[in-house]
Amino acid sequence: METARTATMRRARLLIVITQIAAMTSWFSASAVSDQLAVALDAGDNRGLLTSAVQLGFVVGALASAALNLPDRVSASRLYGLGALAAALMTVLVAVVADTLAAGVALRFLTGVALATVYPVGLKLMASWATPAERARAIGFLVGGLTVGSALPQLIRGFSLPSWQLVLLVAAAVTAMGGVVALWAIRVGPNVLPAAGALSPDYALRMFAERLPRLANVGYLGHMWELYALWAWMPAFLVASVAAHGSVAGPGVHTVAFVAIGLAGFVGCVVGGWAADRYGRGRAAAAALVVSGACCLLSPLLFVLPLPALAVAMLVWGAAVIADSGVFSTALSEVADPRRVGTALTAQTAYGFLLTIVSIQGVELLAGVVTWQYAFVVLAVGPAIGAVAMIRYARSPRPAHSRPLLSTHRPSPLREDDMKQILPGATASLERVIGDDDIALFTRISGDHNPLHYDAEAARASRFGEIVVQGGVTSAILNAVVAEQLPGPGTVFLNVNWDFKAPVRPGDTIRGEVEVMEARTDKPIVKLATRVVRGDGVVVLDGTAVTYTMDIE
Repeated sequence: METARTATMRRARLLIVITQIAAMTSWFSASAVSDQLAVALDAGDNRGLLTSAVQLGFVVGALASAALNLPDRVSASRLYGLGALAAALMTVLVAVVADTLAAGVALRFLTGVALATVYPVGLKLMASWATPAERARAIGFLVGGLTVGSALPQLIRGFSLPSWQLVLLVAAAVTAMGGVVALWAIRVGPNVLPAAGALSPDYALRMFAERLPRLANVGYLGHMWELYALWAWMPAFLVASVAAHGSVAGPGVHTVAFVAIGLAGFVGCVVGGWAADRYGRGRAAAAALVVSGACCLLSPLLFVLPLPALAVAMLVWGAAVIADSGVFSTALSEVADPRRVGTALTAQTAYGFLLTIVSIQGVELLAGVVTWQYAFVVLAVGPAIGAVAMIRYARSPRPAHSRPLLSTHRPSPLREDDMKQILPGATASLERVIGDDDIALFTRISGDHNPLHYDAEAARASRFGEIVVQGGVTSAILNAVVAEQLPGPGTVFLNVNWDFKAPVRPGDTIRGEVEVMEARTDKPIVKLATRVVRGDGVVVLDGTAVTYTMDIE
């Protein structure tokens, strides 16, 4: 049964997603009317500058925000709301003031700067309203909100408004509403992430010397090479395809773009988050990259399809191209220096958006040479490189230094008043690296001599493919969590209901997580949601447990 606190957190996350959709509507507002806006600003063949300017502005804004520690010095909800209002104002000025390409580019640059305080700060807000056990899925929904918001201008144009200025003004109004709601209704949640420490700009380069951070970044760069170029020029690709069939593109083309980028993209984000939790970060990201890369290579054949069939193909592409977006941030945060995670994520975003400037401009220039039918083929380079990187990421052992091991500190015994403070929604977790001697130690106390744990040849012939540890080694970390963290000392299990979902091997890092589902007021009995997660993000154990905490003073 959903508790009041859980319901509050769920409503807060929903509100953040809704405001993210609204606030990000200004991002691709100019792209939705790029053909008409290029004529009005006499942009000629340089209309891609209007999109690239937003990307560059976002990079500059994100780096400046991180350097000044704005999210930590200014109310996150206020920064979030004011950034949306500033982006809305810049979009209005493009519609009513800009009369030259230089003015349009400058205003779009400032739009990107403003939005740099919306999306990254939205990540912080969403994390503050999500427990560790559900944080990856929550951020997946937030990325889905960004996707829908980025595509919303295509839907607005699909309504056949009388002028391109009105399309921009409607997009600005939606963005402004998101900002107002954020200022009025959104607050930082109870699960605020701890600060990562002082900013260390040199780590933005030093992290490339470490294998797993390097692979996570290369995968992300391959993803970004394709993503924003596809989003920016999908309408142009669709218009050219319709024209090649001897027809004139109508509003339906922009509706197809909205559904492919926004709605299919949202579904892709949700499925990608689920797959990353179920099968691991590297495997999920690589699968999405392979699918989207195949779409790039097949794009010349897709171009000649009639619009209904092409629309279906665009739905698949739109879902695949964004499905891995949130996975890369999660992957990097798990393997970067724990003291420098903020710097690593900021740098990753900056590098990715810088690369989008090249791909957005490059695709437009290439289309002028080889036509839109073949322009998207070059985007396949990114997913190909990214997929190789993420496959290697999945196969690489996680460094032991990337996460703290179990603490040897003995906590103080719980008092009766302490038990009263344990409320539904409270969470705790611990991590450890599985040692080579854990199998033998467990055998000594259990008598379990299963060949799967000792005989390499037998293990290779099994579905596991290699030696695995006993299930008791995996679940034992939950004993530590309940005794050391939550509920705390004196706690024993009364009942457990666990499903073992994936193997654990020597050298793996595992994290035990618990969340309070129910806490009795008459007795020190607590029902917990429990799970164990492998270092690559795969859930290896999932279920519930009931505990009793004894007074041991």
